[in-house]
Amino acid sequence: MEAILAIVITAILFCFFIRKGKNEISEQTTEDVIDSAYAEAYKLVIKQKKDVNEVDHILESKGLDESQRNSIIVSLLQIRSDKKAKREQRIANAPSDILYGGIWCIGGIALTCLSLRLSDFMGIGVLFWGAIIYGIKRVVRGLFYKFTRMN
Repeated sequence: MEAILAIVITAILFCFFIRKGKNEISEQTTEDVIDSAYAEAYKLVIKQKKDVNEVDHILESKGLDESQRNSIIVSLLQIRSDKKAKREQRIANAPSDILYGGIWCIGGIALTCLSLRLSDFMGIGVLFWGAIIYGIKRVVRGLFYKFTRMN
């Protein structure tokens, strides 16, 4: 009897959740439409560097009104200009990244060598791998942006 009751309750819950899921899938709100349009516009404007007028026509075909389209496009243009400004700043900082990265890397190597030389006396040696890795990362980033600027 308990097994039959458990099967009936399971079947009822299963039907309830299946029906609830279908209702949630079929009800697409305006926010969902705007979110999907924003995601598509982001891909077109930021990733593929499409023309804003072309993206505006695509958003219009999705049924968005002019204020919604303008809001999305202005937001995406702001993101694009922020990315460009950040890249220009990294290019300008490339020489200092190379210099300070080299200092961190050489300092980490020097302290590691000193620590290993003194390990006979102290009984323990320390590897300053964080400073070495940080320095290498910074030098590589500086070199990347320095050579990016030349192209």
